[in-house]
Amino acid sequence: MTFARVAAIRTLCSLGDRYTGGMRQKHRRPWDRGQWVQAFLALWLITQAPVYAAEYRAGNLVVAQPWSPPTPPVAGVGALYFSVANGGPKADLLLSVTSPIAREVEIHESRTVLGSIQMRAVTSVECPPGTTKISPGGLHVMLLGLRQPLVAGMTFPASLHFRDAGVMTVQVLVAARE
Repeated sequence: MTFARVAAIRTLCSLGDRYTGGMRQKHRRPWDRGQWVQAFLALWLITQAPVYAAEYRAGNLVVAQPWSPPTPPVAGVGALYFSVANGGPKADLLLSVTSPIAREVEIHESRTVLGSIQMRAVTSVECPPGTTKISPGGLHVMLLGLRQPLVAGMTFPASLHFRDAGVMTVQVLVAARE
């Protein structure tokens, strides 16, 4: 839930107790004009705040929290991260990823070899029963030839192509994460 939604809900919950000091009383004064304005603004914030689905389902797979870090204005590459939960009895394969935000999209793996980190493209990612993380420092998706910078708060579509579950299109949120 976004900060704006939480603040709006708290405002609505506190409006009824304005004249009672937080105590429930048998007789209350009616709301004044300022309270109606606050209530309207709170409801408007709840309905206007963007909603981003945290999970996408296809077959036995659930893709959760697709996100991408912001890029500098002149960057030509970006990254995409998410997790895949497989609730089925057998493994599926992530074959490829496509997105209109980049000219080319590749799945990469980072490994430490003799004390240095090496990044290599992989042809597919096995998603066995359980959770597979596509995260910084390990398996990740590279967005090559970005058509526009990735700015915090924006979203863009990405299509994940699985062997058994088929194509799953997700909305990727650009956000700085730790």
